[in-house]
Amino acid sequence: MQKREYEFDWRFIGDMERGRPNLGNMTRVEVYRLFQYTLRDILERDYGTPEADRLLREAGVLAGRAFAERFIGPCTDFGAFVAKVKDALEALRIGILRIEKADVTRLDFILTVAEDLDCSGLPDVGHVVCAYDEGFVAGALKEAEANLRHLTWQMERVAEGDYSQSLSFMGDFSVAFNRMSREMRDKVHELTRLFERYKLFTHEDVLTGLLNRKTFFEVAVGELRRARETRSPLCFLMADVDEFRKVNDRYGHASGDSVLQLFACRLREALRPDDLCCRFGGDEFVVFMPHTGRAEGLEVAERIRQGCAQAPIPGAMTELSVTASFGLAAFREEAFDGDFDPVVLLEKAVQHSERLLRRAKDEGRNCVRA
Repeated sequence: MQKREYEFDWRFIGDMERGRPNLGNMTRVEVYRLFQYTLRDILERDYGTPEADRLLREAGVLAGRAFAERFIGPCTDFGAFVAKVKDALEALRIGILRIEKADVTRLDFILTVAEDLDCSGLPDVGHVVCAYDEGFVAGALKEAEANLRHLTWQMERVAEGDYSQSLSFMGDFSVAFNRMSREMRDKVHELTRLFERYKLFTHEDVLTGLLNRKTFFEVAVGELRRARETRSPLCFLMADVDEFRKVNDRYGHASGDSVLQLFACRLREALRPDDLCCRFGGDEFVVFMPHTGRAEGLEVAERIRQGCAQAPIPGAMTELSVTASFGLAAFREEAFDGDFDPVVLLEKAVQHSERLLRRAKDEGRNCVRA
């Protein structure tokens, strides 16, 4: 790039009081236009109208930015910034800034300058001659333009779900925007919390907090596929609260619900993290124990049975002594041989453990049959 001999700086404006002690810093608009339009004449002659317009507009932008830096200064409120520009333009007799349109929600603004230095009072020559003036206004509002571009970016972020955005330069609009962002953020948090809660309801039994039957079968099918890959044993345990109907009839359904909830707690306490447990229906519960042989499955079932029998359940009127019966179906690695269908195998496990549960009931209740 060729070395520049001149680059604008405010010091080139000079000291008016020292340089023009008698005439001061005022002159007539005709003289200003004389300077500008003779310059335009030469620029058009040597470079053509489009290039002359471009050069004058760029010079206007440079002047407008220098003007704003000198007479406006930084401003964090958009409305106050525009008001200061308007006051400065009128005080220096540059023109009267008018806001013809201001749609803050769509960031759509139309500004005009009346009685401006460039064009007001000119004859109609059939083409635009206000390139410098337009550039000057654009330059003076450059800081606001940057802020508005940033606002556009922020609103796009909000539209994409980022409610952390906040404004500080749009006056009342900033207050409203920030309040909207906070409220939307709070609403999203609340909706997310509710979604997670209701998502749990679609997977869990509402009364006991255990998996519901549908989710249990979906997860268990996947566990069966993994068990086949690792050739590991598994157990399927079905449990039923003994004489549960008598609890409902004698103490009421509220006490019956308490019995089911506390029995579910005993199940959770006795099981391991990898075990699956669901409320199968009514007072029946099912436990799927992967990587578990028959002996270990019997230990788990017996631990649950003893925990129930030895710990009475507090009721509304009295403590309830509740027992449970269990049927344990244990599957060895050979169960995965041949045509493997996890759904069919799961159905067989349910049927087999249910038969064993009925046997435990027939043989006196409060026992485990495997």
